[in-house]
Amino acid sequence: MFLSVLFVPLLKGNQRLLINVSFMLTSIASLLGIAGGVWTVGAGITNKLILPLGLPDLPFHLSVDPLAGFFITVICLLSFFVSLYSIGYVKGYLGRRPVTNLVIFYSIFLAGMMMVVIADDALFFLISWEVMAAASFFLVMFEDENIENRKARFYI
Repeated sequence: MFLSVLFVPLLKGNQRLLINVSFMLTSIASLLGIAGGVWTVGAGITNKLILPLGLPDLPFHLSVDPLAGFFITVICLLSFFVSLYSIGYVKGYLGRRPVTNLVIFYSIFLAGMMMVVIADDALFFLISWEVMAAASFFLVMFEDENIENRKARFYI
């Protein structure tokens, strides 16, 4: 999901190519997530990982078990269809406004949802939740010319 964010600086000048590449990458990442989630549920696998990030003596703990695999499958299935639909939908904004922020925050939002599911400690869960919430704020504010959207940003 973060891979498409890495391509944004390279493709920022060509918005049409940015849309095609970034949403195709999120579609492919979603398909891989579906495969991983189904495999985790089907095999009953539990994997744990400790990242040496976070506070001193309080690293981030990640865990993927069958329950997380189920939610990964659901999230990735929905994000696959949304990503495919977005290729055509977001092209409607071409010429009206740049879509770079939409692409960036969409990818961050998807990654945030995945991080919430695999978080195995309270600190990483809260950070993941805030990443997801902040990204959704900016997604709502993408169409900031609508007064309803400017009001809705405070109810997220």
